[in-house]
Amino acid sequence: MATTSVAIAQQSSFINQILHGDCIDMMRQMSANSVDFILTDPPYLVNYRDRDGRSIQNDADEAWLKPAMAEAYRVLKQNRVAVMFYGWTKVDAFFEAWRSAGFQPVGHIVFRKSYSSKSRFLRYQHEQAFLLAKGRPPLPKQPLGDVMDMPYSGNKLHPTQKPIAALVPLIRSFTLPGESVLDPFAGSGSTCAAALLTGRKYIGMEMDEKYYTEASDRLTRVHQRVAQRRSSGSGIPTRVWCYSRARHASRRAVALSRDDRGLDPRHAREFFAGHGGNAHLCASTAREAHMLSVPNLCRTRHHLCLSIIDVDEMTGMKRQ
Repeated sequence: MATTSVAIAQQSSFINQILHGDCIDMMRQMSANSVDFILTDPPYLVNYRDRDGRSIQNDADEAWLKPAMAEAYRVLKQNRVAVMFYGWTKVDAFFEAWRSAGFQPVGHIVFRKSYSSKSRFLRYQHEQAFLLAKGRPPLPKQPLGDVMDMPYSGNKLHPTQKPIAALVPLIRSFTLPGESVLDPFAGSGSTCAAALLTGRKYIGMEMDEKYYTEASDRLTRVHQRVAQRRSSGSGIPTRVWCYSRARHASRRAVALSRDDRGLDPRHAREFFAGHGGNAHLCASTAREAHMLSVPNLCRTRHHLCLSIIDVDEMTGMKRQ
């Protein structure tokens, strides 16, 4: 009993923290069946290096893969799910690790990108993740589509930085407010930021000291902005940033993203209704490095996706 109490106390100190170190060692300090959802983007085992020469630790060595997945399975609650990105060239290694841990694949998600990350026989224009179950999770009332858009994050903080806009729907679909989200490979902290902004608790783990610092600083900014918004009552003036897959709306969207006046939220509904409406609506505070959502703008006569983005992703979005 004493050991269990110590473990629970230890884990409580992990909540809403980015932890620095080996995720296998840190997950071993956590109680079994203690987190509600895992959303993570582990190294793809491809020895990746971006155009600026940035790399990812342990991206060429799969010795960590099975132990990490075994611990992830152990700490995930029974009858819950995990979403894990993976590299398609190493799918056999990932599948073996997931199966060995006890996970059952129950879905596959393709994240469509509007740009190519690489070109060889084909242009690489998507990311992918498996939806993995522990036990028999209940079906969501409104299942997400298995093909989703992934806007360009800009990769300012990390060479494979995932955009918050692509992560928010997953967190909302598979958790309730107040539940916990674990990211054992936190990188720049996108999963943790998305969890915080949707009213969930988070635990992030990152081995690389540089990215740990970037993620910690980023989440400090988000916490401060959330606290400000809650204390202000009336909220903080926002600026709308938008982009669209609809060809006829894209030029106007880019123009708006460069316009210092931004787009008045009162007119956003009419704008998207008149320009196809098939777009993501992203919001940030004007000239601030923090995150905010724009309420009551997600319903038009066309589908409109309300998402949340921060200034760390703005540069990339404007470059599209």
